[in-house]
Amino acid sequence: VLFRSKHPELVIKKLCEDTVCLWTSKKYQKNLYNPKQVTILCDPSLAQSQYILKQLKPSGLGYNRVITSSSLEVITSLTAQGCGLGVLPSRVALSPLGKGLIKVNDTPLFKDTLSAVYRVENKKTATLQLLVKKIYETMNFKNLV
Repeated sequence: VLFRSKHPELVIKKLCEDTVCLWTSKKYQKNLYNPKQVTILCDPSLAQSQYILKQLKPSGLGYNRVITSSSLEVITSLTAQGCGLGVLPSRVALSPLGKGLIKVNDTPLFKDTLSAVYRVENKKTATLQLLVKKIYETMNFKNLV
């Protein structure tokens, strides 16, 4: 969910920043500049993917087909296996599943912010405080709630 401004009934707590961009494997690098052989792997329902796909043709990197999946893990795995260029958040691409992935330079990117969003009236509930704390711990953030 993209939030552009504050809402009086919501608490929006910034967790981290990330960059969504194109990733490839060593195996697939040779196809990068032959538009007839470039396959894009992405989740087309994500605003970040839509932005990058719109920016690709003007940037000079063409492609001949798009394979879609709603699972970033599947896209990461297929990209790592050399099936195409993955449109992925850096945090996903740099995870153990994306071992060996290489960021494609000089291509569009989307700077993104990940946030925890919850209703003001739930701010002090023990369950929400525990959930936010676990998110911070899992993602190795230093500032706890």
